[in-house]
Amino acid sequence: MKRLFFALLLVGLPQCSSGDVKGDAGSDGGGDGDAGGGCPHDCLGGACVAGACQAYALVTKLNGPINLAQMSDRVFWTDYSLTDATRSDVGSVDKATGTFKVLAGYPLIDAPWGIAADDTNVYVVNASGPSTILRCTPDQCDQTSVFYDNALQPTVVALAGSYAYWMEPFVDSISRMPKTGGTAEQVAQPNTSAANGQFACIASDSTYIYWSEPDNDVIMRQAIGGQQPETVFTLPTGSYPAALWLDSGVLYFTAGGTTVGSGFIGYGNPDGTGGPQMLATKQRTPWTVVTDATYAYWTNEGDFDQNNNPLDDGSVMRCEKAGCTTPVVLASNLADPHGIVVDDTAIYFATTATSTGDGTIWRLAK
Repeated sequence: MKRLFFALLLVGLPQCSSGDVKGDAGSDGGGDGDAGGGCPHDCLGGACVAGACQAYALVTKLNGPINLAQMSDRVFWTDYSLTDATRSDVGSVDKATGTFKVLAGYPLIDAPWGIAADDTNVYVVNASGPSTILRCTPDQCDQTSVFYDNALQPTVVALAGSYAYWMEPFVDSISRMPKTGGTAEQVAQPNTSAANGQFACIASDSTYIYWSEPDNDVIMRQAIGGQQPETVFTLPTGSYPAALWLDSGVLYFTAGGTTVGSGFIGYGNPDGTGGPQMLATKQRTPWTVVTDATYAYWTNEGDFDQNNNPLDDGSVMRCEKAGCTTPVVLASNLADPHGIVVDDTAIYFATTATSTGDGTIWRLAK
């Protein structure tokens, strides 16, 4: 797995700038792609090649987009600069018009990582410097948006019911607070303070909080208000479980693996009965998994050279939730894809590339 990226984030970075103009949006929201060329529907700006819609670069020249969230009309992302913390920010793009906007930047945020959204607000984790959780409206994020300001290197945030949950992996803590504000309470003490704790993730169904422990190869849960954690899945040594996704009583997860092509997408009952099931194996470092009514979608980071630069062999994948046989490659030859979200018509994903101004937010028609 790619390990260097977040380690650099946590120790601070040199203050230098590439001088690029960041955040170039596409020409328009609809684009020229349509049903021509044999594609069965509008390609939403992407080209139609051999009967398949291609991904459309919606926003370019970003520093290092990592994780995505969405509302019905917008996509949001955390954009972390590997070379200059002052260029890190949180961005958004209007799905219909392609209008790009910086929602929050330095010094309010200098190490954005986790992000989640509901119909009203977008919640953002700032992982170092001023370690805070922000609650921003779709159009405004400033000092008044600080939701919680006493975190210790938080990494991810998740929403469930009337609460926002976040993880502080290096101090073995998961906390929550009402979305309306109030008092934070610790709900679990995971065992995530080992070397790869920054890849641990959380999810909640309002009854339980779930988390992954990459170094221990387990996925855990604990009843909200309960005292004892329970093991949901114990995975083979070196699986490195990370991202979690709950959908209709099924818990999906990514496992990065230890060697090239040893990652997998798994799923199972949230109480662990029946054990973990394999949705797709032989994946190349999967990062995030999401679902819609029919399919599971995920990003594969691909491989890296000795300097930790991507070899541009990442991909976006899809397979049926019920009875996946052969995963379908939706986009390939990508430079380190990370976050992904889907709606009724499109898939949105981020490529981080080298984290020096060559990141992109893409849209791919379903």
